[in-house]
This record gives sequence, structure tokens and C-alpha cells, in this order.
Amino acid sequence: MQIALDECHALKSEGSNNHKCLAKLDRMFPYSRFVYCSATVAESAGELKYMSRLGLWGPETAFPLGFTQLQAVLDKM
Repeated sequence: MQIALDECHALKSEGSNNHKCLAKLDRMFPYSRFVYCSATVAESAGELKYMSRLGLWGPETAFPLGFTQLQAVLDKM
């Protein structure tokens, strides 16, 4: 199953109802693919944290320690 999230930039505010809904979808469908769609640019690396399904951080990736490791590298760029 694929789940498309349009206007996904609205999901970045932790604690918001949108973010809670995303977390629930993530738990309900652990093997589904997520498509993140937005015309709004992220202004900082921290705004990418909610996109956990990108596969850029976590076990068996270039950033196995998690999102904070990726964020540290991006913030230096």
C-alpha cells in the first residue's frame, strides 16, 4: 500500500493534530510506502524530521544514529 501525503509541510509541527495523525498512520501501516508532497520548501534540516519514511536515517543507512545525526551534517552545509 502507498499513502500519499499532500501539503505534507503541515505535518512538521510536533504535537499538532496533523502530526499525531501521521504518527498514527505510521504505526497502523508499518510496511506501507509514504509519498510526501509539498510545494512549500523546508527552511531548515529540522523541518524534515517528520519524513521518517524517506529512509535517510536509522539502522542500515548512512546515518544509523538517527535524525539528529543527519541534521548535524545538513546544518553544516
